[in-house]
Amino acid sequence: MVKLKSVCSVAAILAIALSSELPGNPGFSETTYEPPKRPAPQRTSSGIVRKPVGCTDTTQEIKQIVPLIPNYLHIPESVEENGKVYYDLTVSEYPTLWVYLPKSNAQMGELVLRIFTKDEQGRNIDKSVLRRQFPLPNQAGIVSLDLADAGIEPLTLNTFYWWSVTVLCDEFNRSENGQTEKIFLERVTPNTTFEEQIANAPETALPKLYPQGDKNGGFWYDAISSLIDLRQLQPNDPDLESQWQDLLESVGLLELAEQPLLDCCEFEQQDTPQP
Repeated sequence: MVKLKSVCSVAAILAIALSSELPGNPGFSETTYEPPKRPAPQRTSSGIVRKPVGCTDTTQEIKQIVPLIPNYLHIPESVEENGKVYYDLTVSEYPTLWVYLPKSNAQMGELVLRIFTKDEQGRNIDKSVLRRQFPLPNQAGIVSLDLADAGIEPLTLNTFYWWSVTVLCDEFNRSENGQTEKIFLERVTPNTTFEEQIANAPETALPKLYPQGDKNGGFWYDAISSLIDLRQLQPNDPDLESQWQDLLESVGLLELAEQPLLDCCEFEQQDTPQP
């Protein structure tokens, strides 16, 4: 009987170990991201072109502005790839946007947020939501742009938005300014099962649940924010460091894994005029 109990105990331990490896389980060993399964917005000919920062410190390894969104460091190698857009999901009314900024001589950066929609004739149009400057840090690193601090209305459900960040080397002569491409996002409602999972899960499980998401795909903005929040509370936790490496590697951003998380940035009080 003792031997039988031992076998049962070993079987139970194995079952628990195996169940912890399943995606969607808080014990899932890797933090990987499931891309959106919803249709992405169509790329337009008026897209913003990414530009290097003209006033950057040239000794840095990474000299461009890099939004922490999947595959931004990947350079398209074909016409088909070049037609794709950067598009990810959130369940938050006010997601936080995370951006790597290189060290530069610039004093201010600028965030643009616009609604991407169509007019009555079906033509693509943009509507301004936010155009706000923020002071830049004095070192390279990853900064947060929290839309909850921007004084705007909550993001509308099932609506495309796009955002872009600029480093203002010269506010009047923008040819030297660094700039990102358009980054599209959409706020969606998760299914009931996923909502219950999130409501009942400990905070430590969120960075492993949000990347897998539900039938919509993973919720990128919530995934990266939940993990960064934990890392800021426990900067020396090796498990969180491993999750950070896994998540960034799964979306082609591993080069940013060692960059510091900076205490920045706060928006100016008023929108900046159109250039």
